[in-house]
Amino acid sequence: MNPTSCLSRTILHRTLLVAAVALHLSAAHAAMVFFAQTGHWYEAVNVPEGITWNEAYTNAINRGGYLCTITNASENDFVASLVDITYYSGVSVNNDILGPWLGGLRHANQSTWQWVTGEPFSYINWYPNQPDGYGGSEQRLQFYHGATVGSTWGDHPGDPIAGYSLPRGYIVEYDLIPRLGLGSNTSQPRIVWPLATLSQGWVLETAPELSSDTNLWKPVNTDLIQTNLNALVLAITNKTGNAFFRLRQ
Repeated sequence: MNPTSCLSRTILHRTLLVAAVALHLSAAHAAMVFFAQTGHWYEAVNVPEGITWNEAYTNAINRGGYLCTITNASENDFVASLVDITYYSGVSVNNDILGPWLGGLRHANQSTWQWVTGEPFSYINWYPNQPDGYGGSEQRLQFYHGATVGSTWGDHPGDPIAGYSLPRGYIVEYDLIPRLGLGSNTSQPRIVWPLATLSQGWVLETAPELSSDTNLWKPVNTDLIQTNLNALVLAITNKTGNAFFRLRQ
């Protein structure tokens, strides 16, 4: 899979973005955060067992986004604020730690860096003496600040290298609002979506069947919606039959 050729930005109409799920399905997402300067959504995904760059790249696409691309200092600071030490690797033989994956890459036969989206790689924020090409001719981008957590960058071959454990996370960027998530605990399924949709004018609607008939879709009673950190949550109390949900702006 060629990261620079198989992924392009998708532009959709914001008048109707449907995200419908049947209650017998299950999918879960971490908190997704809106950044007004770019108009995009960002999701920091924690992988405690560690993850390679290629795995993170594929997972980001499967989630409906792409590995985060950074084009200015404000976006960089914002994205870096989404992660903490739990997204970094353990301490290496060189006493440093490796931060979560970003969407930058340099191929072995190329001298320049690029983003997975193909947009210009004009803004940079390298840690001192980075990039250094350590570990291989193919290099991938990650947050790196030596022995501490920080917003600067480093390069890494993307796969395991001797003396280092893998980063424990990656950051996904979405051009438009992500789809609804359907999660559950031991007793009750829940619909989950980003808190920032409130200020963007999105409304959660429900219908007994998936239909283009607007008369079937009704707004969900806001008294039933709860706030949990950066997410809005609707607990499903009626578990008989199917129910479908969408966000409409």
